[in-house]
Amino acid sequence: APAALLSLTGPFIADYLGLPEPTAHRSVLLYAVGGGQEEALRATLEQVSARLGEAEIETIPNGVIGVHIREDGVYLRPVPAADLPVETLRSPPADGVRVMRLDGGEEARVLYLIPWDPSVGPLDEYERRVLEERVRSALASLIGSRLDRAEFEVSMDEILRATVEVWDLWRDHQATAGFRKAVRAYVKRVLAQLSRKGLQIESRRGVFAFSKVTPAVARKARDYLVGISFRRGEIDLWSGAVQLDFDSLSEE
Repeated sequence: APAALLSLTGPFIADYLGLPEPTAHRSVLLYAVGGGQEEALRATLEQVSARLGEAEIETIPNGVIGVHIREDGVYLRPVPAADLPVETLRSPPADGVRVMRLDGGEEARVLYLIPWDPSVGPLDEYERRVLEERVRSALASLIGSRLDRAEFEVSMDEILRATVEVWDLWRDHQATAGFRKAVRAYVKRVLAQLSRKGLQIESRRGVFAFSKVTPAVARKARDYLVGISFRRGEIDLWSGAVQLDFDSLSEE
């Protein structure tokens, strides 16, 4: 896996996604590992990069970030050789950059396999942001990679699997039903925005069918999906009406 990821150059990824001016894009590979494992993984990446270089395969800048959980917070500590696109992490303090403050006894919830579990309680602000970001990323990838076709489909199951890696293993049917309704509400609002860009979209039995996709329409849709407003989530997806009325969404 590291060898494949190290060879995914920015122009290659941009061209695959149909982004404008592929040669203007660059990619950086970053691994996040538990504190204390940074140096070992960094050494592995250096060895794999050297082997790819011997085979005349171009590699991309890469680095490793250690996630350290301490009493007062969660810290990110990049190894010294990491080539990072984040300015605050390029020259961090010796003990790393604190990205989450913890009070006494507070749990460090850094990563979620499931961003929100409806069986536990309503969405809090942090869970809402995580869920929105995951769905936006899933839609940008699934739709953006298919816009070179005149017709294509994207299913709700695909979106859910891209949003939650363990979707097929989640056995709480009541929770998954609530999660599906929330994500579907989100997806429908995004698709409504895309339809205004000229995409013709029909929904039938958990599948969204896109048709008559011309190069001009595809360009407008890609511009929207990679635009700053979309990536920042500047869509009114979580108004009270939408959040509380999931039952009104039928599964065609």
